[in-house]
Amino acid sequence: MSRRTGAVLYNCVMDILLISGFLGAGKTTFIRALSRACGREFVILENEYGPLSVDGPRLDPDNRSADPPEPAVPDPAAVQASNPTRSAPLRERAQSALPQARRIWELTEGCICCSMSLSFAHSVLTIANALNPDYLVVEPSGVAYPGRILEELQKICYGDQIRLLAPVSIVDARSADRQLADYPELTRNLLVSCGWLLLSHSEAFSEADFDRCINLLRPEGNLPAAMHFPRQHYSRWSEAAWLNLLRTRWIAGQPVSAAGSAQTESDLTSELENLGVYLDTPAADPARLTLLLSSLCEGRFGAIVRAKGFCRSLAGPLAFDVTNQRFEVKASEKTTARGRAVVIGHGLDPAGIITAFSHLGKVERCLDPDKLTPEDIDGNHECDGKLNS
Repeated sequence: MSRRTGAVLYNCVMDILLISGFLGAGKTTFIRALSRACGREFVILENEYGPLSVDGPRLDPDNRSADPPEPAVPDPAAVQASNPTRSAPLRERAQSALPQARRIWELTEGCICCSMSLSFAHSVLTIANALNPDYLVVEPSGVAYPGRILEELQKICYGDQIRLLAPVSIVDARSADRQLADYPELTRNLLVSCGWLLLSHSEAFSEADFDRCINLLRPEGNLPAAMHFPRQHYSRWSEAAWLNLLRTRWIAGQPVSAAGSAQTESDLTSELENLGVYLDTPAADPARLTLLLSSLCEGRFGAIVRAKGFCRSLAGPLAFDVTNQRFEVKASEKTTARGRAVVIGHGLDPAGIITAFSHLGKVERCLDPDKLTPEDIDGNHECDGKLNS
């Protein structure tokens, strides 16, 4: 029985892996790599910052994401029969397990480390009981403090039935210094609460580059003594390296920190503005998309911290990302989900952003229900390219 909720656990053996990082650090990209490399079933509990989900459909291109299932008692014989190849080599199981490995469970009731309501605990326990995956990957929003989430997860963990793996913190190697300057408290919490510290966008790094980056980060937080810091980008990891990540346990009772400070994740949430739009673009022009993303990077519509989305285009389905005043457009997996984009930053110009996206096709604004105004409720939020900025 869980100490926190009193829920009964039925023959579950589930390892929880927390993967944290600031907006645009590369959490979803890392999870996709984990999905390809890991031949075991796992479920992703995702908590995005913004009025609509972008990463869920990208992780789950067949749009299998659904409402949480009702708790059920798994049949031990069926559980054993559903995992007949656990002892097979990891990569040999990868393709057969991949369809199961992208089941997404979206938690939309605010940032999980802000409210920490019982819905988070019940979500974890229901996943353990009803789905019984090998692994639960928890991907909090990019403004979440992992120390607080770890404190809650330690209350949920129960013997060898639900276990906590060493948490992963991801830092963008290209902007570590800027992140430290702009969001020092959040960055410190990411550092002091990690079991693994990974640098994204470090594919071309030498060992000296990794050393230089860790020396930049080390004074900002008391890095855990047992922290793992691979001096190699994960795209070059061997099978043994991935297995090591999935086997490294978070020591029971190991101290975690909420980095007690004046600034909290609620403060970050109130500081950052966000805008979500649905994109109905059966034949968007990739050149127009490139110009739009370039304009976002130049600050024409506000100080953009992160933008991301996907849409259909003349060149096929495309995914796009903006972070650190850089943008990337790449081919995306086909998905039945509706195209969409989220823009996060300071001093946003919503009308200008909607107008810019409307040059790709029809745009519909997705409003945050917690921030609706009478004007929002009465207004028409569809745009066909004729909206004046």
